[in-house]
Amino acid sequence: MLGVTLRQLHVEVKGTTSAGLELILTRAEVEKQRKYYPDNALVVVHSIELDRTGEEPATSGGVLHCTSPWAVEDADLTVISYAYRTQVGRQLSSDVVGEQGLFPPGVPQQRQTQGKPQATDGERSPL
Repeated sequence: MLGVTLRQLHVEVKGTTSAGLELILTRAEVEKQRKYYPDNALVVVHSIELDRTGEEPATSGGVLHCTSPWAVEDADLTVISYAYRTQVGRQLSSDVVGEQGLFPPGVPQQRQTQGKPQATDGERSPL
C-alpha cells in the first residue's frame, strides 16, 4: 500500500471578464495567503463571457489559471484605495478651529435646518 500524505491547501478564487492581468485583493486576503504560504494557491478564471441581455445575467466560458504555491510579493501589489478616518463627530477645541473657522472662505459648510443637513451656499446639497 502506498503512503499518501494529505495537506490542506488554502485557495483564493477570483473570476473576471478581463484578461486576468490584474485583480482586486482585500488586505485580509493578502494577509491570509501570506500566512499560509507555501500551502496556498491563487485560482483565476479569466476571460469569462457575461451576457446581460436576459432577465438575469448569465456567464459562460473562461480560462482557468492556477498558481501554487502563491507568494504574494509587495512588488506585485498596487495601493488603489485608503480608508480615512475623518474628524466628523470629534470635538474640536477653539484653538484648533481658530478665528477663521474650519474652512477657507468660499467652502460651503453644513448647518442643521429642521433635522436635515443643508449647505450654506445657495441650493447645493451637502456631500
